[in-house]
Amino acid sequence: MRRAVQLWVACLLATVTAAAGLVSEPAGAAVSATYVRTIGRPGHAGLYAWGMATATNGTILVGDYNNRRIKRYSTSGQLLQSFSCGGTGQGCTIQPYGIAVDPNDGSIYVFDVNPPREVEKFNAAGQYVKTIVDPTFKYTARGQVDSQSRLIVVDSHNISAQFPNRVKVLDKDGNFLFEFGQNGTAPNQLGVVRGIAIGPNDDIYLSDVGNRRFDVYDKNGQFLRNFGTAGAGPCLLGADVRGLAMDKADRLLYAVDATDSRVEVFDIDTGQCVRSFGGFGYDPGQIAGGREITIGPDGNLYVADYTATKVSVFTPTGQWVREIPNPPQPAPDGGFRGFRGVNDPMAMDYPRGLSVDPSNGNIWMNNTRSGNIKQYSASGAFVSQFGKQGRTAPEDFYYARGIHAGTDGRLYIPDSGNLRFKAVSKTGAVAWTQPCGAAAGTDNFILMGCTTAAQDSAGNVYTAAPTENKVYKFDRNGTLIWKQGVQGTGPGQVNQPYGVAVRGNRLYVSNMASDRINVYDLNFVPQGNFGSLGSSHGQFRDPTALAFDAQGRLYVVDMFNERVEVFTVTS
Repeated sequence: MRRAVQLWVACLLATVTAAAGLVSEPAGAAVSATYVRTIGRPGHAGLYAWGMATATNGTILVGDYNNRRIKRYSTSGQLLQSFSCGGTGQGCTIQPYGIAVDPNDGSIYVFDVNPPREVEKFNAAGQYVKTIVDPTFKYTARGQVDSQSRLIVVDSHNISAQFPNRVKVLDKDGNFLFEFGQNGTAPNQLGVVRGIAIGPNDDIYLSDVGNRRFDVYDKNGQFLRNFGTAGAGPCLLGADVRGLAMDKADRLLYAVDATDSRVEVFDIDTGQCVRSFGGFGYDPGQIAGGREITIGPDGNLYVADYTATKVSVFTPTGQWVREIPNPPQPAPDGGFRGFRGVNDPMAMDYPRGLSVDPSNGNIWMNNTRSGNIKQYSASGAFVSQFGKQGRTAPEDFYYARGIHAGTDGRLYIPDSGNLRFKAVSKTGAVAWTQPCGAAAGTDNFILMGCTTAAQDSAGNVYTAAPTENKVYKFDRNGTLIWKQGVQGTGPGQVNQPYGVAVRGNRLYVSNMASDRINVYDLNFVPQGNFGSLGSSHGQFRDPTALAFDAQGRLYVVDMFNERVEVFTVTS
């Protein structure tokens, strides 16, 4: 997941395939978009193993994270079934994290962290039953089901120290029963939680990576105890202990320590580590990117290895048995996988935005999760950085996703999670700040606020707010000139606008939810549009970032088609 790949525009242009064709237009459209070429293609591994669970019939369920599916295997590694549709909608998942199985009726619950933060429920055969949505969900990455068929949902994330880490308890139909958890370091408080298991008496075991320990609560959410020792090496808890699996008969807790690429085994009565196995690597018996874990009906341990694109199978004592699939099917070179822009991930923490400095060709990037802005030379050498994660100070950034290096020497940055737009110097000095965008539900940071930025020849700045369905225009001094947009699919209407770009006296806006590009004059008067849902040239699936090159060609990041589409546009 963190493999270093340098991905500059010049490298991309060397991979294109020349083609041409007129993109069909709606009746009366005043915009003509001619397809030029496609950059990239889908580049998926056979299995991105993340969530793990054992079905009541003894088959092994695997969350295929980037392929957006749930796969069912026999214990011998035969693929038996693939279910859930990739994307949004009933029974669909964008990024399936955890999987839980009801021990009573075999129902399968799949946890999806993408908006609108859903839990998809399937029956034991993998057929869709219902979607569970709680308006207070923020990051529903994992959960479990206890002997009473109650759904125990972990709502936790490390995006910010202020994120409210908590556990919600629902009935099997998704009705809220109660919740527990309070941020802090005290024994009865929670840090970031990345693993959950149900123990004897329906006690709830949590991997509290924020405090580097295991927390135990009873079935009513009352704190019982902590155990585990933080550190590096066998039997110690690293900073990223992920999946948990409980052997109730032998009273053992298995934990995947992604930091040390090991499986640690604990006696739940004494809290002592009894053994440890694994170690970093891609060879049999090694773990490169451990995630969740489950115990099969054969007593073996099935460990999801996201980075190595496989499930590794071990005996309870740590002897390697096999890998699923056999052999693993890594991603091919030259492909894309669920991206939102063109950037250089080296030394980055979930980069989201990129802009080329017109004064020197350097690259400016949002280092989104770390909350800072980084500058690289055109050859990839680190130059400088500024900013920090936060939600109060002017220099703070919180999940900022776009950036534009202006011809006036400033950087224009939608500080997305802080619901503001900032103009700053190249050293980070804030010139002005204005409110921008709206929260998504209950402070959901993935699509909240404004997203990207562009500037016209007069120095005016444009940005889009997906959850507000508005496009903003500021002058160079930060005065709001207009905020416009009517949600819908009609001519000139917006539907989750994300990317903005300016060419001459035209403003281009991508609409994720209607899969098209709208074109306006600089006063937001509609001039036409192009695009529709699909995978043919001139069609899109969630178009996001937009950019023009010096020759006036428009580049569209077609996110879920996993490609960049290039057009010449006239209006």
